[in-house]
Amino acid sequence: MLDINLLKTLVTFEECQTLSKTAESLYISQPALTKQMRKLESDLGVNLFIRKKNHIELNETGKFAAKYAKRILSNINEFQNNVIKYEQSLTGFSVAFCSEIPEFILSPIIDDEFPNYRINKVMDDDKDFYNLLDKSVHQLIVTHIKPQDNNKYYYKKCGHETLYLSVPKNHILSQRIDIGLKELEKVSVLTYTKMGFWNQWDNIKFQKIHHLIQTDHSTYAELIQTTSYPCFITSYFVRRGIQLPRRIDIKIKDSEFNCTYYLVCLKSDKEKFEKIFNKIDENTVS
Repeated sequence: MLDINLLKTLVTFEECQTLSKTAESLYISQPALTKQMRKLESDLGVNLFIRKKNHIELNETGKFAAKYAKRILSNINEFQNNVIKYEQSLTGFSVAFCSEIPEFILSPIIDDEFPNYRINKVMDDDKDFYNLLDKSVHQLIVTHIKPQDNNKYYYKKCGHETLYLSVPKNHILSQRIDIGLKELEKVSVLTYTKMGFWNQWDNIKFQKIHHLIQTDHSTYAELIQTTSYPCFITSYFVRRGIQLPRRIDIKIKDSEFNCTYYLVCLKSDKEKFEKIFNKIDENTVS
């Protein structure tokens, strides 16, 4: 049986073109490299190289063999990766959340159903979630983007959320019931970066707000307490009567900031995650 390492040597030589560069790339001596090349020729029973004084190169058979070896090594890597992914799927999986509140509410439900699993949880803008789900980077996603392919994805509405503006009681906007983002153009607003998709909007009206970006949550919370800057809050807190001290919450009336959440997996994983889907409804995250 052929030694896979000899195929790697052949492919490396095809890429490097010279003995010295190949030996350097493989961290071996040139005599050891030459021995490996002769061993591969012996195992195959064919000549792969044209040998000249102080020079060696692949012959036509060698070029063909190097090309074929690349395919074999690629297939071996794919085999290894798929076996590893399968093993990991038996003991763990990854969940991607597009916002803090869905993560806060759904994480305990997921943990309860898979107590012995290693569950990787990430929060990010969800514009690429379906692509990552297709590639098996994540096995579950919580997104505000409704699936478009009912044949590929299994999903269920799991809640909804609306964005509010929180202002001090003495703020010029404090008497408003609702407000449009256009009215906030050039207004300075405290914005916490780790809000998932909420602060990733391409909406030009959102971009025209002067965001005072905060990356540390404790600093962000302190500024809310000690300054008169507006900040964003969501309907999850408003519905529960949880107000920031000495502040008023004003609903943002732009429709794109009133979102519905979906829990999604590939249909091939429906049976695995069905108990989670059975525990949620369209008001779980709300």
